[in-house]
Amino acid sequence: EMRLSNFLLWQLAYAEIYVTPTLWPDFRGVHLIEGIAEYQKRERRYGGLNHYDAHAATKVVKE
Repeated sequence: EMRLSNFLLWQLAYAEIYVTPTLWPDFRGVHLIEGIAEYQKRERRYGGLNHYDAHAATKVVKE
């Protein structure tokens, strides 16, 4: 289980957090690359809309 324990909740509202099971002394460049690759797979939705929903909403407003 991963928790923030109420740490910086307001500051982390739209933050992307990656948690690795690797402990800091064992953390190497390959682990950083894995974290970056995982981040690249994510889709930002800013308030719940994905790209397709936002595009459809724009069409409705214009019509």
